[in-house]
Amino acid sequence: MSTQTLPLAASAAVRPWVKIFVPSLADLFFIAVIAWAFAAGPYGWHGLLMDGDVGTHTRIGDHILAHHSVPTRDFLAFSKPGQEWYAFEWLTEILFSFLHSVAGLKGVVLLSGVVIAAAFTILLMHALWRGANVVISLTLVLMAVNASSIHFHARPHIFTLLFVAMAMWLIAADRQRRTWALWLLIPVTIPWTNLHGGFFILFALLGLLVIGSFAESLLWGELASRGKSDAVRYSFLGAGCAVASLANPYGVKLHLFLLDYLRSDTIRNGVQEFQSPSFRSESLLHYMVLAFLALAISGALVKKHRLTEVLWIWFMAYNSLVSVRHVPLFAIVAAPILAQEITAWWNAWAQAQPSRSVARTLDAITGQHQCGAPRMSIWAPVVVLWLALSHTDNWPRNFLDGPFPVKIVATHADEIAGSRVYTSDKWAGYLIYTNYPRQRVFFDDRHHYFGEPIIGDYLKIGSGLKQWSELLGRYRFDLVLCTADSPLASLLRLHPDWKTVEDDGSAVLFRSLKGPRD
Repeated sequence: MSTQTLPLAASAAVRPWVKIFVPSLADLFFIAVIAWAFAAGPYGWHGLLMDGDVGTHTRIGDHILAHHSVPTRDFLAFSKPGQEWYAFEWLTEILFSFLHSVAGLKGVVLLSGVVIAAAFTILLMHALWRGANVVISLTLVLMAVNASSIHFHARPHIFTLLFVAMAMWLIAADRQRRTWALWLLIPVTIPWTNLHGGFFILFALLGLLVIGSFAESLLWGELASRGKSDAVRYSFLGAGCAVASLANPYGVKLHLFLLDYLRSDTIRNGVQEFQSPSFRSESLLHYMVLAFLALAISGALVKKHRLTEVLWIWFMAYNSLVSVRHVPLFAIVAAPILAQEITAWWNAWAQAQPSRSVARTLDAITGQHQCGAPRMSIWAPVVVLWLALSHTDNWPRNFLDGPFPVKIVATHADEIAGSRVYTSDKWAGYLIYTNYPRQRVFFDDRHHYFGEPIIGDYLKIGSGLKQWSELLGRYRFDLVLCTADSPLASLLRLHPDWKTVEDDGSAVLFRSLKGPRD
């Protein structure tokens, strides 16, 4: 008998180690997101470089590493030279700069792709941890990936996607059974604060958690989760995270600045990503389905005394409807809750079907793959390492010509770097990246820095409104670099004081005939 049991015992002892080498559903999902969203997309890895902001962030990181300090004065704009400025995403900028110095733009996009894929893999694992059906979880999380793809850019906000996914799982686990891991959110707040200003969303979610926990205790008493004790616990957590967020180069000034930035009507009305979504793309149709489903389960959640989750859904739904940049955050908050609730409906319906029905068979099949689905193996990091060491033509060496004026800037680099040039905020980031450290710009993606007057003038010029010519003179522009089919290009072609230098069909460069400006 002992000779039969020893192999079994040895097998049981080895099995946990063997699992490390067996790919899981989470591994396959992570790899699939990398392949689908980045490696094999219509633009490949270049898709992460469709926002010129990555150029600005990379060069700010270069400046920080060169001067060994976080800047407090602007060094990139001729419209507000040397004025007080907060490089509040300095830690991301250092990461981008370092990776760029080692591997060029490949390093920047690979990090960004890995962070995005990790955020949605955590989202899937969270949904499965809640007991959600594998197929339902995969469907909803893939819809969340597609809905969020409008903001898949190599920018600091990717870290907020990652940290929100982590935070929501930690909070959900603690609400089910109190755990010390919840308090990891306090030290995590420190890097989050210095990576991206989106750390503010944590305070909103924790505030709703406190309100929801207290309201649940008042409404349902002993039937509530833990009621008032939860409200106290999460209040302390919020206070700890708030104190931790002060560990940044600017202290509380950063918080006051971000509050003022979020309240700016000019930014909300003039910056596209702060405006309401337009439901005319596949990605936003997926968001719309998720939003309708999430709002539809609110009544069922209230009946189960889960008011806090209703508050989260409503709050994030409102923010995503008034500002498209919040769509990914809504998807991350809502998807696991939605997967759990739809699974409960599916289970109740499937169990009511005959034992030999298709529904019961499908339920049994998916149940077989439930247990090991949330774990991770070595294969996700192995794939990342392989990508890091690979050398193919698919990796970006520059921004794409067409979306960016690559050829024109290469031909006229010296003139552009030495001139006062008007261009879009997107292209300004590319100019900063290409002509660093010589380039100075009028307006770039740091909308929070330039303020409402300059934002307003920038929009008037770009739209060819009544004052466009006067404003070009007031700011003493030597060059204008704009899209060939823009209203401003049409006006400048007819204006006697401006000459077309080069027009490649997608971008056009104009020079003032009044000569260089002082």
